[in-house]
Amino acid sequence: MPTPIGQCGRYLWSADIEPAEWIHPDDYADFTAQHSLGRIYHCQGETPPYIAIQANRRQAFRVNPEGFSPVPDTPYYIGDSVRIQVGSQAGAEAEIVSMGWHTNKQKILFGLAVNGKRRSRQYWEEDIAPVA
Repeated sequence: MPTPIGQCGRYLWSADIEPAEWIHPDDYADFTAQHSLGRIYHCQGETPPYIAIQANRRQAFRVNPEGFSPVPDTPYYIGDSVRIQVGSQAGAEAEIVSMGWHTNKQKILFGLAVNGKRRSRQYWEEDIAPVA
């Protein structure tokens, strides 16, 4: 299996399904506190036998590469600032607070907060733009 460095993907791991050893022991508590099966991660590197994945730009987790399932790439991370392009909030600056996988549409779905308040609407990548 080729190393997925530079790719985006989901990490298909749950304590009910796969062994705890798939997560580096030093990262286990922090990883399990924030992980969900639909969350999008960026694969940033490799420290054999682990790969390093990040959902935000501040924290990486070392995990077994067997659980990484690639999805189309995105330049965005949780915590990034973006500008909303559509709807009643068009033009507003927002923070990405979640990134998940929409199985039916096979696309990344973004949850945004404007002025610290989470929007109930979900956004697609084409609905947002980087803040210049």
